[in-house]
Amino acid sequence: GGGGGGGLYLDAKELAKLVGERWRALSDEEKAPWAEQARVDRARDGEELKAHIDAHADGGASAQAQADPATEQEEFELLSGSLQERAQARGRGDGGAAGEEQEAAGAGETRAEESA
Repeated sequence: GGGGGGGLYLDAKELAKLVGERWRALSDEEKAPWAEQARVDRARDGEELKAHIDAHADGGASAQAQADPATEQEEFELLSGSLQERAQARGRGDGGAAGEEQEAAGAGETRAEESA
C-alpha cells in the first residue's frame, strides 16, 4: 500500500477499492442491518431538511437582513460610538485606533497618569 510502512497505510483510493470489494462480497443477509440503518438515516435526513426549510420559509429574508449593509453600517456606528465614549471616559479624547494601540501596549495607562 501507499505511505510505506510495510503496507500498513492505504491512500483513499486504495481504501475505497478494498471497502467496495468487501461490500460486494457480503451476502444480502449480511448487508441487511446496514441497509436498514441507511433507510433510517435517509428518513431522518428528510425530516431534518423539511424542518430546516420550514424554519426558513420566509425565502431567506431573515438571512438577507442579517447581511444587509445598512444593518452592518448601523452596527459599525454603534460600536465606533461606544469605543469613542470609552476613550473619552479614560481621558484620551481621541477615540482613534492609535489610542487603542497604545493602550494595548500599556501606554494608555501611562498617558492617563501623565494627564492626572
